[in-house]
Amino acid sequence: MDTETKDNEKKLEEWKKRSSASEAHNEYGIDLGEVGLPFFMTEGMDARFEKGVLLITHGPFVSTMRVTGPSGASAEGETDNPAVAGVQVLTLLPRNMAEVFEKDPHMMNSFNGLAAGGAMARNEKGSFYVGSRVTLFSKQGAWAEVLVPLLRSAVLYGPSGMFSGAMAMMQEGVKPAEGVSAWGEEDFKQIASLIPEMCPHQYTPAMLTAEFPMGGGAKALLCMDSSVKHPGLGAGMLSTLSLPLAEATAEEREHVTLTLNRLEMYRESRAQHYGAWCWQEKDVLRYVSFFPNMMKEASAVLTCWPSVQAARAPWALHMAVGMLRGERNKKS
Repeated sequence: MDTETKDNEKKLEEWKKRSSASEAHNEYGIDLGEVGLPFFMTEGMDARFEKGVLLITHGPFVSTMRVTGPSGASAEGETDNPAVAGVQVLTLLPRNMAEVFEKDPHMMNSFNGLAAGGAMARNEKGSFYVGSRVTLFSKQGAWAEVLVPLLRSAVLYGPSGMFSGAMAMMQEGVKPAEGVSAWGEEDFKQIASLIPEMCPHQYTPAMLTAEFPMGGGAKALLCMDSSVKHPGLGAGMLSTLSLPLAEATAEEREHVTLTLNRLEMYRESRAQHYGAWCWQEKDVLRYVSFFPNMMKEASAVLTCWPSVQAARAPWALHMAVGMLRGERNKKS
């Protein structure tokens, strides 16, 4: 047995001890050890438990992964399939990065437009963070296939995707990312086969679009596009969920997006939170997610993504309309 194999086996045994110790336990019985293993085994990264919270060190970031109870937020279908727990991923920005947004908070919207696995927001203490959340439902049964890959990717690509993308866009003369997407026509065909007929949809070798009717003539548009490269992460799949709203001021738009990104972290919207809300056009509210090619192995994530976004759309539209109405009532 070579030295590298021995070292890996030793680390694996150490992680088994860490993840089975009392420090790793949470009251909901969710095994975060499975999520943290690759980070502990990867050189230059680390993972450890403190009072049931998984802490992952990667580059300049330290991400915390915490199991929480269901918020009790009501939603259609919750009686038949209630949420039983949530897992939050939160990465506080290092001081030197946070200073950028303290000087210009409006930049958060631009960074959220580069979202891969999380949304940038500001907490009640004034600290800036990138956050994601997954929700476990009583009938879901997709922990290993969907939720574990989402949690790992939220750590890997959440903050680093935004900052690497922003740096690439600011550097003049930088060549566009090379490579082609790992997703093709057969993948879109499989995804489309699971979209209900009541939601008009179509696909090409590089793109899938679907409309989600939400009553009153309102429609949400989902676009999954494999031809778009992320400036920092390269080839993969860009997902955008667009909601048309009435005309809003820049201040109102910013209030809506920042509030939605905070709510996604702390309230079940019946949708997995892997992305960010932002305004990319004057009056179009958009939820942006990017799935790098490395996520192709977790095929179930993209297969179920339209149903995730279909669940998010009516909740977000209801919340956004209510926020705009509330802000305008305050001024009248």
